[in-house]
Amino acid sequence: MAPRGRASNDLHESQWFRLIELWEVGHPADVIMPYQGLIVLPLAVITYKHRHSTAVKVIVRLGRRTGDQMAKTASPAA
Repeated sequence: MAPRGRASNDLHESQWFRLIELWEVGHPADVIMPYQGLIVLPLAVITYKHRHSTAVKVIVRLGRRTGDQMAKTASPAA
């Protein structure tokens, strides 16, 4: 269920995750801002009781993604 305060036409969190994952395949650097939105927006809705656990879940997911991307782009030691 979406936190209170979101418009009724907003996508559910799981739908956002799926869209971000699809976009990430071809544009890995472009997914940081959408992930940030999934962190900041729930935290702003103080009546949403799961806001902290939602933010932590997204932060962990973003950390994995950026770690994976950094590992792929890191050059081998010379």
